[in-house]
Amino acid sequence: MQLISLRSAIQSDKSFVDNLTREVMGDFVDTTWADNDNREQYYKDNAFKLNSTQIICENTQAIGRITLNEAPHERVIEAIHLVLHAQGKGIGSALLQQVIDEAKKHKKSVSLVVLKSNPAVALYLRLGFKVVNETKERFSMKSI
Repeated sequence: MQLISLRSAIQSDKSFVDNLTREVMGDFVDTTWADNDNREQYYKDNAFKLNSTQIICENTQAIGRITLNEAPHERVIEAIHLVLHAQGKGIGSALLQQVIDEAKKHKKSVSLVVLKSNPAVALYLRLGFKVVNETKERFSMKSI
């Protein structure tokens, strides 16, 4: 039986998080932008942030990360990434639902921005997120 838990990130998690972002987002980033400058800017914007990142663990093994920021009236999901072998098992759905439920307890909404090419858009819609804004490359979504 798998035990999924979260732990606060520590500085030594930086390489895991940054490599994970490139591993799981690389195809979507490459599909979205042809030029290297925009791709590298994406990775810079989604780089490891010690104070707002938690490591997702299966038993004691790191399998992902979630980066959250608190604002007065909302929780902002900056990133949620799982290693490929952990995807499609309901782990991301369960974590997102926990974030939504916790936000509701505090009368907050949950927001995120996702690349249009990312199939996780379907997951967010299924969990009740609505598109509130869009650009050429991204959807801004909110769960109210």
